[in-house]
Amino acid sequence: MINFANGLAARQIPVDLLVGRGPDDFRSIVDQSVNIIELQRGMLGSIPALRSYLCREQPDVLLSSLMNANIAAVLARIFGFGVKSKIILREATTPSENARSINGWKSHLLMFLAKRLTHHGDHLISAGEACRVDAVKYYGLDPEKTTTVYSSFINPKFYESAGQPVEHRWFKDGSRIVATMGRVMPVKDFPTLVAALAIVRQSMDAKLIVIGETNRDRTHFELLQQQIRDLNLQDSVDFVGFHQNPFPFLAQSEVYVLSSKFEGLPGALVQAMALGCKLVATDCKSGPREILKDGSRGVLVPVGDSQGIATGILKQLNTDHDRLTGREWTQEFSEAMSIDNLINVFNKTLQNSASEK
Repeated sequence: MINFANGLAARQIPVDLLVGRGPDDFRSIVDQSVNIIELQRGMLGSIPALRSYLCREQPDVLLSSLMNANIAAVLARIFGFGVKSKIILREATTPSENARSINGWKSHLLMFLAKRLTHHGDHLISAGEACRVDAVKYYGLDPEKTTTVYSSFINPKFYESAGQPVEHRWFKDGSRIVATMGRVMPVKDFPTLVAALAIVRQSMDAKLIVIGETNRDRTHFELLQQQIRDLNLQDSVDFVGFHQNPFPFLAQSEVYVLSSKFEGLPGALVQAMALGCKLVATDCKSGPREILKDGSRGVLVPVGDSQGIATGILKQLNTDHDRLTGREWTQEFSEAMSIDNLINVFNKTLQNSASEK
């Protein structure tokens, strides 16, 4: 969403970036021309503040992303007297898979609200095509009011950031490095990846770097740590935590693995491809097959298949690869193309609204 905001601002389009509460990890990468407005609450708690903003500012378009923000956007407009702003919702994952994976009454309530409210948006953009098709079916949407808009993953600053130095002992000792990126949560299925690494190490001295938060689900992280001890992999798996700029790790890793149970369109897989990593990914719903062009650009394996992931890693470690090829493959995820497509959706939605009047 910051990349979208920065890309729109670069086209001289005024942008307000509405944020709830939370860490300021990404504030430094927001373009100075983007106006940051803090709502001071979690997304659902910020509905009154969001309603006041819409009534006061009357923006042409409000773009929201992720379930809580989408629910808040729709409700804020419903309760906003005289608000004429168009609401464009963004589906970043595969909703049917998300619904099957959630636990707890709060999560089920949110899915219920999302299913009832999403059609109140004026348009829905999705992270990927398979994600869009799933959203149309799950939410019961008019396909004509949905569009796939790939995120703005690749821009000149991306390659500049990837070229920054990174300190890690394994990059200095010639280790064969496998990397993965994401919050340590069950949906990422890192236990299967760790099991795969144990198989790989039976024939090759590979090591795994995991980039991402480890405190989102502490119980899951502790179980993962126990698995690593049981497999005697303490010296072969390193959780390096959250990094605002994780890309130097990817630029120096040999293989990138996505082991998720489901995704929308995994940006990290695109970014790893752009930086020349050889790729292994689960054929989950949705995104990896779309990005890897049915396996022609990397290895696709079944979800939860540690042996398949291990075989894929070994294949990639033993395959020669031109790291520059990935740049050519990721042109459709460039900032220029993403922002062009996003503006087209804005214009189409506003024109449809004018014609209805």
